[in-house]
Amino acid sequence: MQQRSTYYDALLKRISEGDEQAFGELYNTYWKKVYTFLVRMTKSSQVAEELMLDIFTVLWTSRARIVEINDMDAFLSRSAYNKALNFFRSVARQKKLQEALIRQSLQASPAYEANSLSDFEIKELTREAIDRLPPQRKLIYSLSRTHGLTYDQIAKELELSPTTVKKTMSLTLRSLTSYLQKRGIEVSVIVFFCFTLLK
Repeated sequence: MQQRSTYYDALLKRISEGDEQAFGELYNTYWKKVYTFLVRMTKSSQVAEELMLDIFTVLWTSRARIVEINDMDAFLSRSAYNKALNFFRSVARQKKLQEALIRQSLQASPAYEANSLSDFEIKELTREAIDRLPPQRKLIYSLSRTHGLTYDQIAKELELSPTTVKKTMSLTLRSLTSYLQKRGIEVSVIVFFCFTLLK
């Protein structure tokens, strides 16, 4: 145990002095664990890789203080968790801004002004249309629009081909559009409520 601690201390000291080879040893020891954790949290290998690289970049740029880290496992786990949370907060802020801009643009359009139904009534009609979908279409729509899964992720989750998922989503959106249009709702309004507000 003492030998292991001595090696760890020596490794961190080398890193703090700018030894890139020592940092490479540290990276090779921990990158997979950090990456796997981030994939589980974000459900995206691309996002996980970017966040992981950012964590190790910060670790290297602040290497002068790396010797203060007593438990690298715990430090990197906490860093990965915080990084993932910050990512989700950023996505949430972007989504709210996007929805606000879409709503502002939509409410200024003649189609929205001409619509006699309130936002609440349109939401209820949209949910009603979704509830009328066949079970598989409803599930695929929910996984895509509510949970944010890609077609490939949905296909893997439901053991279907991506082509089947894509075709099902196309039929579903066509069905929702038809249902709502018959109730006097303009297409531009349908797109807004089906693709943003119900997410």
